[in-house]
Amino acid sequence: MFKIVQILALVIMLVLLPPTALMAVSGGAGPGDMMYPLKRGLENAILLLASFNPYTKAYFATAQFNRRYEETTTLLSQGDNAGVSLQNLVDQGNQAALDIGNVKSTDQRIQLIASLSNSIEESKQALAQA
Repeated sequence: MFKIVQILALVIMLVLLPPTALMAVSGGAGPGDMMYPLKRGLENAILLLASFNPYTKAYFATAQFNRRYEETTTLLSQGDNAGVSLQNLVDQGNQAALDIGNVKSTDQRIQLIASLSNSIEESKQALAQA
């Protein structure tokens, strides 16, 4: 039995190690970076896995909106062209709103709406300053 547990643990480690390493390497990538497509691909894979539950899908879509906001403000602060990032930000906000609409629980939906609304308001103020 112990041997089976060891083998299972090794298999799990070997399966999870490459994606974890890729996430660590691409985590700080921004638009225009070589690792950025990998980062977005991993985010989309996580969103796909979370999409079995409407709440977790909406939660992760809102988190992706926050990441697009951070990327956009970074580009703007560096004086780079952020047109594509701004469009991605808007698209991600729209997707998060659609996903929130699919959440059945009123309490969870209210919580997610409040979170997305706060994020939109913060991003609106920061982008206006930039």
